[in-house]
Amino acid sequence: MAEGLKPTKRTKKNSIVIHGVNCNTNTWKFLDENVAHHYKNWFDLNKDNNDNFRYWECCDGIIDITKDNLKRIIQEGEITSNTIRVYLQILKEEVEKKKVVGFLDIEAARAAVVHEQKLKEFVAGVGKQGEFKCNELDIELSIINPLWSILSKDLVFIPLHHGVSHHYTLVVIHNKDRCFYHLNSMLPPKKEYSANTNIHFQNAMGVVKHIMVFIKCVYDSTIYPLNQSWTLRNGGKTMASKTTKK
Repeated sequence: MAEGLKPTKRTKKNSIVIHGVNCNTNTWKFLDENVAHHYKNWFDLNKDNNDNFRYWECCDGIIDITKDNLKRIIQEGEITSNTIRVYLQILKEEVEKKKVVGFLDIEAARAAVVHEQKLKEFVAGVGKQGEFKCNELDIELSIINPLWSILSKDLVFIPLHHGVSHHYTLVVIHNKDRCFYHLNSMLPPKKEYSANTNIHFQNAMGVVKHIMVFIKCVYDSTIYPLNQSWTLRNGGKTMASKTTKK
């Protein structure tokens, strides 16, 4: 968490209940009463609509929040990829107003992860790495092309979806520090952590590998190490481990 930004502490619990929804969760109980009343009123008005009924949708209709999505959030259940995409879209719109932050689409990093997984399987077989071409076009379209317009920003955020684990992490290109940071809310204790066996960090390394090809071409052999961060305080200089040396 950036220096100076602290989470809001709420001590007053609301007693509002939505019929058919488990409201006995901290997410709901510590929600501002005015906001809780808003959602209760919406659920009451739409009690006869099924769980696919839309609460919100973006202007192009591609992503939305449904009644089922809201239930999952309130009940602290497993949220869907679509909910994450909505959150990231809102976050993207907010951070890009600062004009010092760039944002890659969530599917951008996924293309690199899939590529590296298939490459590993290919190399483990009888193939040679030089003959492997899978997913290279997807990587160029989703990662390399967008980087031309945003790599000059102070920070570039790259959300990373880890597939079947339903977990998301964030890779940050920190151009002032000239390095990458990987932010992961599911990190084990530091004494139990190993970058060589942590699948989330391995996936992040796969993404960084392809971005580094681009950075080396643009900045003439600049090396950006990838750091596994437990915090981004003090300009990102507090970290747990480095995978490469400057």
